[in-house]
Amino acid sequence: MRAKDIATQNDILKGDQKALHPKDRQFYQNLKRFFSKTKFLRGVYDLLFRELPPPSNIPEPPARAQPAVVVKTTAPNQQYDGKAIGKISIQRISVFGPKVNDTLRLPQNWFERAGNRLHFNTRRHVIRNNYLLFEEGNRFDYQVISNNERILRTVSPNLLDARILVQPRRDDPDTVDLLVVTQDVWSISADGSVGSFNSGDLRLEDKNLFGLGHDFRTGFRFDRNRSQRWGHRSRYTIPYLGRTFISAEAEYVNEWDNDSYALRLRKPFLAPSIKYAGGMEVSRNKLLIPVLQPVDSLESSRLIPLDYKLGDLWIGRAFRFYSGSENFQKSARLVLSGRVIRYAFTQSPEVKPDSNQYQDRTTGLLTVGLSRRNYFRDVYIYGFGRTEDVPYGSLVTLTGGLEKTEFLGNRAYGGVSLAYAQYLLGMGYFYGSADLGTYLRNGNGEQGVVRFRTRYFSPLMNVKPFQVRQFVNVTYMHGFHRFFNEGIDINNNNGLRGISNDALRGTKSLVLNLETVLFAPGNLLGFRLAFFAYADLGWVTRQGNPLWNSTLYQGYGLGIRVRNENLAFNTFQFRLGYYPNVPNNRAPFRTQFSGVPSLRLTDLAVGAPEIIPFR
Repeated sequence: MRAKDIATQNDILKGDQKALHPKDRQFYQNLKRFFSKTKFLRGVYDLLFRELPPPSNIPEPPARAQPAVVVKTTAPNQQYDGKAIGKISIQRISVFGPKVNDTLRLPQNWFERAGNRLHFNTRRHVIRNNYLLFEEGNRFDYQVISNNERILRTVSPNLLDARILVQPRRDDPDTVDLLVVTQDVWSISADGSVGSFNSGDLRLEDKNLFGLGHDFRTGFRFDRNRSQRWGHRSRYTIPYLGRTFISAEAEYVNEWDNDSYALRLRKPFLAPSIKYAGGMEVSRNKLLIPVLQPVDSLESSRLIPLDYKLGDLWIGRAFRFYSGSENFQKSARLVLSGRVIRYAFTQSPEVKPDSNQYQDRTTGLLTVGLSRRNYFRDVYIYGFGRTEDVPYGSLVTLTGGLEKTEFLGNRAYGGVSLAYAQYLLGMGYFYGSADLGTYLRNGNGEQGVVRFRTRYFSPLMNVKPFQVRQFVNVTYMHGFHRFFNEGIDINNNNGLRGISNDALRGTKSLVLNLETVLFAPGNLLGFRLAFFAYADLGWVTRQGNPLWNSTLYQGYGLGIRVRNENLAFNTFQFRLGYYPNVPNNRAPFRTQFSGVPSLRLTDLAVGAPEIIPFR
C-alpha cells in the first residue's frame, strides 16, 4: 500500500462502535485508559484483549478528521510473514447483537434474541474445510490472509462479516495462531408481489441450508390470463466443493416465457494466490425473446420462440512475477485462459445475411491478461454499515479467437480491455474502463463495439445527522457494423431507472447517472434508512446519426431505501420518478416499491475470455 493511504486508529472500528450501547462504549474506553497507565498493565491488557489490525486502506474523510495520531497502513500483519501457522480457531458469533469488532455485545431486544435461537450458524467444519485458503502448518502470508478475509465476507453469501486475527505465541516466536471470526446473515428470506387477484409471484430463499452454506431458492408465479397459469423456478448452489473454491449450481425454470435447465461449475480468480480458475455450463433453453421487426418502415419488437442448447467450458492459469517490489509480486499476475462455447439451435428467428446470433456456432477464444489488484475496506458505499471491500489497481486483457457458424462461414474476433481504479485521498474513488472488440469476416469488421465506463463515489461526508456520499456514473456505448435486429437501450439499469420503452433503443448511447445518498443515523430493530435523490440523463440514436443531435431523455427522482444487513432480504426501495420527455409516456410521474439486490464494485481480476457485450 502507498504511504498516502492512511487511517486513524480511532476510526478503524467507528462504524461498529456506533452500534454499541453508550454505557458499553464508555466502559471499554475507561478500561483501556486504566490499563495504559504502566508498561506492566499494558502487557496485561494485551493478554486479555485484542484489538483488530487497521483496515488495508480507509482514508480519513476530511469532515470527520480526528486529532488522533495518524497511522500509515502499509501491509497489515506483514511482520508475521514466513512464520508457521499453528492452531486455527473458528469463532462464530450470533447474527444479532455482537459484531466481529465487539464479540461481547449482547442482543438488545426480544427480536434479536429470538432470531439467534432460530438461526443455524454456519458449521465450523464448513468454514475450516471449504472457506480457508490456508491450513495449520502452512507459512503465514499476509496477502493470502487479507484476501481470504475479503473472500469470506464478499463471496460467501451466508456470511455478513469476517475477521482473521493473528495471535503470536509468546513461547514460540516463529509460530502464530489464527482466530477466524465470522458472523452469518439471517439466511431465510422471502419476497413477492400481487397484481389484483389475477396474477402474482412468491420467492423463498435460504442462503445457509442447515448451516452448510448451501443456497436454495425457489419461486412460483401465477397468472390467470395465461394458458399455463402456474410457473416455477428453483436453483441450488453449493458455494465451495471442499477447499477447491469450485462452486456448483443446478437450476430449473418452467414458466410461460422460459423453460430451461442448467448445470454450472465455477472457480474464478478470487485472489492472486489462486493459480487455476475455470468454469463449465451445460444448459437447455426454451425462451420467448423480443426481436426487432420492420413494421411499416418502423421498428417494433415481437416475441419470438427460441430453443437452443449451450455448452461452455473455460480454464485459466495465473503466473506470478518474481521481479519488482514485494507488493507487486504478491498482487500482480499474468493470466492465460482459453474458452470454447457451443450453441446448437433447434428453433430460432429467421437467419438472414445480416443476422447470425441465432444459428449454430462454435467459438474458441484465448485471452492473455495482466492484473494488479489490492483492496481497502470502507463502509456506507452500497451497504448500510457492513464492511465493503473496494478494489484498486489495473487490468489489461487481449482476446483473440475464431468462430465457426452454420450459414455465414468462419470469422475471427479480436478485443482489448483496459481498466484502472484508485482511491484519491480526499477526493474519492475513481474507476475507469475502455473496451474495443470486433469480428472480422473476409477482411471486413462486423458486430463491433466500443465502450467507455467511469464510476465515481465521493469520500464519506458527515453532514449531521447524516453520512453522505455522491455517486457519478458515465457510460458510452457505440456499436458499429451491427446487424439490423441488434440494439441497445437506455431503460432501467442501462440508463433511466424506472422506464421500459422500445423508443429508447439504438446503436449508440451516452448515459449520465447522478445520485446523492444520505445514510440516516440509528436503526429500528436493525433496519437502517437511506434517502436518495437522482438524475438520469441519456442520449440514444441509430448508426449513422450524430449522438448529439438526438433527444436528451431525462429522469429525476427521490426515494428511500430500507435494509437490515443481518438479514438476507434485498434492500426495500420506494421511489418517485419524474420523466418529462420520454416518448409515449402517459404518466410522467411514476412510483415504484421494490426489492433491489446489493450492488458490488467491479473487480480487477481476469475472468473467462469473452466477447465484449453489446448491452
